[in-house]
Amino acid sequence: TACLEMSEIVNSAGLSEKVAAHACIIFYRYINLNDPATINSNFKLRDIQLATLFIANKAQKVTKWKRLDTVLEHAYKIFYPGSLFNPDSEEAKNWERRVIKAEMSVLTALQYDVFWPGVDWVINAVAGTKAMAEPLAENTM
Repeated sequence: TACLEMSEIVNSAGLSEKVAAHACIIFYRYINLNDPATINSNFKLRDIQLATLFIANKAQKVTKWKRLDTVLEHAYKIFYPGSLFNPDSEEAKNWERRVIKAEMSVLTALQYDVFWPGVDWVINAVAGTKAMAEPLAENTM
């Protein structure tokens, strides 16, 4: 469910689907490093989702990355359909603080190893050996 929600947020924000894939990788690397009880006592799972999405968003170089308030606005639309997001509300400011705190926890736990070179090398390797046509390899990835 977490990755599906991240994918919906990415689509809503107009970011590349690679950002969602990267965010899911960061998310699962982080939650698999820690005891689930520890994560749940320190953070809401959605705060971790948004922190990893924000990190992936900043790490990608395809398009200009989105600011945290923009990511939260799109997340609010997905998490609470039909509700109005007020970026100036105390609720929004608290949410920003929680996500930034979660971001620091993720970065520290992963020792800032959050950059993903992508899958282009796989596509090039497969297409280069003529084992599979490049469009098929891209579609498969």
